[in-house]
Amino acid sequence: MYRLHLCVGKELTVTKTAAGTYDRTYLWDIMKDVDKTYVGAMVGDVITFNYTIKVWQTGISDSNWSLTGKIKVSNPNDWEDIVATITDVYPGGVCTVEGGVDVTVPKGSFVELDYRCTFLDKPSYTGTNTATATWDKATYFTPTGTASGMAEVSFIKDKETNKEIHVTDSYAGALGSVTATDEAPWAEATFTYQRDITAEYTPACMTYDNTATIVETEQSDSASVQICTKYWAFTPGFWKNHTADTRNGHDAWKYTNYATGDLLDDVFDLGVLVGLSPKGTGRTFEESTLLDALRFKGGSGLTGAGEILLRAGVASLLNASFHEKMHGTVVGYFPYSTTEVISKINAVLAIGNPSEMLALAAELDGYNNGWHTIDWTWDPEVLLP
Repeated sequence: MYRLHLCVGKELTVTKTAAGTYDRTYLWDIMKDVDKTYVGAMVGDVITFNYTIKVWQTGISDSNWSLTGKIKVSNPNDWEDIVATITDVYPGGVCTVEGGVDVTVPKGSFVELDYRCTFLDKPSYTGTNTATATWDKATYFTPTGTASGMAEVSFIKDKETNKEIHVTDSYAGALGSVTATDEAPWAEATFTYQRDITAEYTPACMTYDNTATIVETEQSDSASVQICTKYWAFTPGFWKNHTADTRNGHDAWKYTNYATGDLLDDVFDLGVLVGLSPKGTGRTFEESTLLDALRFKGGSGLTGAGEILLRAGVASLLNASFHEKMHGTVVGYFPYSTTEVISKINAVLAIGNPSEMLALAAELDGYNNGWHTIDWTWDPEVLLP
């Protein structure tokens, strides 16, 4: 008697591991502000600026998602090898099994393959990863031609970028650090400092820039302040219109050591102007007074340049004298003493170059256009505090 043995193959079995990772970048912004952006000051004033720097986390950005692991395919049959194709799936990913096509799974043994899933967009950070083996069930006499194995996935952070940032300032130096959070409320911090600037005279306003920077991201913001500095000084028009004869009784000359009737020739060495007459006055420069000089109109040529210089020069002389009498010094109030004003004017009048005369006049005019600060109740015989 013959017996017929029907051999039925057993299904392959699939197990797997799964490790999901991603990189996280922490996003930031920065803002710098100052309590005032413009100050008009007198020379020597100390101006305090209060700066505020705010940094705040704007969110997070994840990237470089990766899901990797091993797939183990076991063959429980002790009488036949099975050739199978191994695939892997995770939602949103493109998964590749290394050497996963036409894999020979030896009888009574197993194969173990590496796989990797990549993602263009953020996947679900938790889920199920499935590996599947498929083969020809007719060839291998198995009930089905497929088997799957699953692993639960939980993505974890791998690399962190800019989680801790450091804030520096172009003036104040290192301000501090801030550490980000992984969810709202986001991290933020405020840094403050003061900067004292002593006002120095410059013909144009001075701008001071300060920049705060996040070192790691190179983000920055700046705050600029402008200081326009003038001396404590008065224009030729002020001195011309504030004499003992002024109707309102506001006599500024009493705060100086000069009188309106003092002759130019008694104060200055008139040099090349000797014998010349200011336009429209009917008298020579030597016969003109300090008050006359403040009324000079100026014009072309040597005479015109002389008028312009003496108009500015007399105002500077009075400004210097004002501080010498009321403060005991010009230091911090006006750039030149009366002696220096006289010396500079005498020097250019001795040379007689109209261009040099006009250049000095322009310099003195810049100083004369200062802060008009005066209290008519001041006692001219008492120094100001």
